[in-house]
Amino acid sequence: PKRARGFDGRVGLRLGEETFVARVRKERIRVSRGPLDSADAVIAGTPEAVAAAVYGGAPADGLVFEGDEVLARRFLTLFI
Repeated sequence: PKRARGFDGRVGLRLGEETFVARVRKERIRVSRGPLDSADAVIAGTPEAVAAAVYGGAPADGLVFEGDEVLARRFLTLFI
């Protein structure tokens, strides 16, 4: 929660054929399956690559960023 302080945005996750939108606001996160139309940024990659970057702090070299890349990269730091 502390890492999410000041974070206010929607980050889309494209994991293969599956898409999700993570809404981060007021130090809370809510993830729902659905289209990425409302996302401020999108992170795309294999489920394994995204999970490694989000939860393990692995380099984001294999990921594709769309939209607000700064927001997307900050999102990756919220869970480690």
